[in-house]
Amino acid sequence: MRFAGEAVGASASSLFLVDAERGELRGLVSEWDWTRTSFPTQLTEWPSVQAALTAGASCFIASDEARGAEIGWFETRGITSTLCVPMRGDASPIGVLFFDFDVRTAPLARPEAALLRDVGRRCARAIARAEALPPAVDARWLH
Repeated sequence: MRFAGEAVGASASSLFLVDAERGELRGLVSEWDWTRTSFPTQLTEWPSVQAALTAGASCFIASDEARGAEIGWFETRGITSTLCVPMRGDASPIGVLFFDFDVRTAPLARPEAALLRDVGRRCARAIARAEALPPAVDARWLH
């Protein structure tokens, strides 16, 4: 994610997972920002993100177009725009990737947008595989 973000000029990137049972987004710890991971948020409070997950299509969000709780996210981070890349499993949402920009950016050119969609697909597959793994073996049985 970090390298893909750097390749398209993003100032930061982050990953959120969807908790379908609770209808929440939960941030994962990232190298630069613990604040997003410190609280879950209701998906319905992030209408642009919810629409991107439902449609399965990336969504470019500028700070002056943010809605609901998204507004506070822009104010807290001091970013001007973000690209929300949905991660989906077979038929259900897994999470979203955010690529943040310090300047207002027009939607990305076709190659850059394709790169980030591919990163989203790869992350979704990796997360789905990890969730399908059996529970960890109890270390007591390894000796």
